[in-house]
Amino acid sequence: MDQLSEFGEVLCWSGWWDVPRFGVSIVAGEPFCFDCPFSEELDDYPEVFLLWPIPPEELADELAVWEHFATWRREFDLGNVTDPHFQDQSEALGRVQARRQLEPPADALHAIPEWRLDPNRMFAERRPHHFVHWRFVE
Repeated sequence: MDQLSEFGEVLCWSGWWDVPRFGVSIVAGEPFCFDCPFSEELDDYPEVFLLWPIPPEELADELAVWEHFATWRREFDLGNVTDPHFQDQSEALGRVQARRQLEPPADALHAIPEWRLDPNRMFAERRPHHFVHWRFVE
């Protein structure tokens, strides 16, 4: 992988803490998972994220869960839903949650993100569109 990537769209995300901490973004035209788990040692999130290609069936699950979340979030932001807890009982969510319990692949790439975050964080009018540029490190 080149040392730099172009800005790629973030297709879905979760675990937001200042920036998305887990999700899927486009890297060199292909979908990649990214993950930045909290470091107990640092007592913070590290600057380096892990990235790896996501297989099509896993991407389909992530996007199905994202679609359900984004629909719920839109209704919540519009005031049509009063329960502040996202509910999803889908099989796709079960598979996504099981995969997220696993460690990232041993051959995951290491990269530092540069974010272009949409200032609109509400889903009421439209979904936010975020972009990220990855600088790969050793």
